Amino acid sequence: MTLINYHIVLTVLLVMAFAAMTVWVFWPSRRTQYQQIAQRILNDSLDEKTTEERKGDE
Repeated sequence: MTLINYHIVLTVLLVMAFAAMTVWVFWPSRRTQYQQIAQRILNDSLDEKTTEERKGDE
């Protein structure tokens, strides 16, 4: 096989890997997990703000 053929095979493999990862990330059963992570991030940022406000009051 020539260098061009290796390049074609590598490109096809990388595109397939990207497609597989995209399907895995956006799979419907993972939606609740991502919503929980998003809520955890929002709750952490709210906790930091209230802690900073308390420090300012002292």
